[in-house]
Amino acid sequence: SQNNNRGGYNVGSLYYYEGERVPLEWTNQHGCGNEYNDCQIVIQYMCSDNLRDGVTTRTIPDTPANCLNQDCNTDVRYGMHESYDYYINCKFRFRNQGLFTADQQLRGQTAKYTRQNPNGQRRGYECPEERDHYPYWHPTPWVDLAIFTNDASRCDFYRAQSENVVGRHFCNLPNSWYHHMVGRTSDRTGFIPNTAAGCEQLNDPGSNMVTFLKSEKANSHAALAAQVQEEFDACLESVKYCYDNALDNTTLQTCVAEWSTGKTITLTQLETQCPVCKAGFQLKVEVSGSCPICVPDDCVASSVNSTVTVSPSGEQVNYTCPDTYILDPYDFSLCVKANCPDRYLSSAEIHDEVDKCRASKISETSHLVDSTGICVKRPIIDRECALEGIEKAFWTLSQPHSAVYPHVAAPQCLEADWSRPNHLGNGVGGFTNGWNLTYPSYEHERCAVRIRYNITTTDYIGMDPHDSGMVNATFNRDSSTAVSKLPI
Repeated sequence: SQNNNRGGYNVGSLYYYEGERVPLEWTNQHGCGNEYNDCQIVIQYMCSDNLRDGVTTRTIPDTPANCLNQDCNTDVRYGMHESYDYYINCKFRFRNQGLFTADQQLRGQTAKYTRQNPNGQRRGYECPEERDHYPYWHPTPWVDLAIFTNDASRCDFYRAQSENVVGRHFCNLPNSWYHHMVGRTSDRTGFIPNTAAGCEQLNDPGSNMVTFLKSEKANSHAALAAQVQEEFDACLESVKYCYDNALDNTTLQTCVAEWSTGKTITLTQLETQCPVCKAGFQLKVEVSGSCPICVPDDCVASSVNSTVTVSPSGEQVNYTCPDTYILDPYDFSLCVKANCPDRYLSSAEIHDEVDKCRASKISETSHLVDSTGICVKRPIIDRECALEGIEKAFWTLSQPHSAVYPHVAAPQCLEADWSRPNHLGNGVGGFTNGWNLTYPSYEHERCAVRIRYNITTTDYIGMDPHDSGMVNATFNRDSSTAVSKLPI
């Protein structure tokens, strides 16, 4: 059913046991398994802690301010399948420009606009582009159960490409950039790339994302420097009491000694309690011109010297490494195991945690001093090193559903049973077609099943997407002034 005018066969919440066989029946308006169309019927399910029916027929808001506690995912007044974040990513992700749109004028360039949804209308948190195309190319929460097709030769493809067994790529954006753009971008234009090339372009030195992140990092570093200065000034102000109130040198020294014992931590103690590199890593500082990095102990232990050769003219120096080794990207005089550089931690990656640790220690003991008891400033990352460490966008491969849910395997794929066009698409003898679903062995109380019905009719030449002259909905007009041009 298409649920037209509440005419669908809606069913409320039901309870099933794991492994129970549940008969599914459906009708598909335009038929399937016949000579009149090219069709797929896809049965899927998803589970989520927040999946629910809700208590109102109103559509769940896509603005958190309109939900209880600013969280639409947990506002139980509204029914919900996909999550708020899933829809927002779809809402601002560029649509696939290679999809068939016929003569429809899509009102935007994001994945919420499709041939069947040209005005971007929203239905819950489903992604229109994902709903209208299978198999979809970005991560979804929907697990495939079964696929029925009029062309069974496609079954090997459907099973091999199901998200059940093959992960999906997506552009993984820095959180601050993502949230910054969500509040400032039209959903008609979007900002989330849907290709690897587009994702990598965000990391170009002059891109808007890099400019924003560097500005954000510079502001953060300035705030950190100001905090360190405040700590230093407070230290000086505290010890100043001894100098202002000392009667003689003896009382001054006594006061300073008491102050040092009860209200200070030495720089050596601070660096011991909050080291730059965590356990299992060593600080690499001897490389000229680079910011400090933390290198895994095993990479240091297994490193070897590179072989240096100089050209006869002396103008070119070559560094080479033994098999299974590569040049250390920070020091060409060394060769390291091939998997080591990806495990290095830059100073920008580690400084936030280190700074928080050191700030808390100074707060607990009040003031930082050197070995002689003189107030000193807490060391922090250089500004330029901080700016080098901005986050990047990554074209990321998600896990397939089977990696998250061990019970999931490739879906069943079968040739679709015959059903007639129109008359609800009933099957042979006017009966509904169906399939027995075995409830998955997945320990979750909240799950939903959906049936997707995709067709392309064969009653006009416009099925050829390369013949744009025939792909036009106006050919279907039937009136005295514009009769149908198709041999229906």
